[in-house]
Amino acid sequence: MQPLILLAIVAVGAVALGTGFLAPIIPNMTVQNIGVGDKDLLTPLSNVKVDLDVEATLVNPDADTTNLPGDEFYKNAITECSWHIGLGDLANGETDIEEVICKITGEATNDQDNVAIGECNKEYPESGAGEPDYPFSSHEFCTPVEAYPGAMDIDNVGDVRIVVRGSNPTVLPVLP
Repeated sequence: MQPLILLAIVAVGAVALGTGFLAPIIPNMTVQNIGVGDKDLLTPLSNVKVDLDVEATLVNPDADTTNLPGDEFYKNAITECSWHIGLGDLANGETDIEEVICKITGEATNDQDNVAIGECNKEYPESGAGEPDYPFSSHEFCTPVEAYPGAMDIDNVGDVRIVVRGSNPTVLPVLP
């Protein structure tokens, strides 16, 4: 009889911890309605231009041990992520940008699918002036923080993703 009671307790616990029960409460965003259904998030932009700055860095593989001369070499590493968003690039009735995130992911392997190896962000807080706080048509940038030493080596980079958080999360798509 005890295994049956234990099984019932585990079943009740599994239902209680199922999808939706642990869904975070995020105001003004209904991506998933308590585990039932889903809704697409709309991009606040129609176009973004992205640049990555790459610099050669000197690597000395034995600097902390024997420090043999002549074994140094250069590796190319990403040092800056920059973007350009024009006022005409806003989509879906968006009026301003709150935050831009540059996420650099690694090459997809058999056990990992484009894991983030570096990321940076830049926020544009509300100033209250009634005008857009994002400096449209200017060159904006941030310096990525690498997930582990050597992660930003150009050989490790698989993709760059720009995530933009608009100022109005309730913007609806334009219907034809």
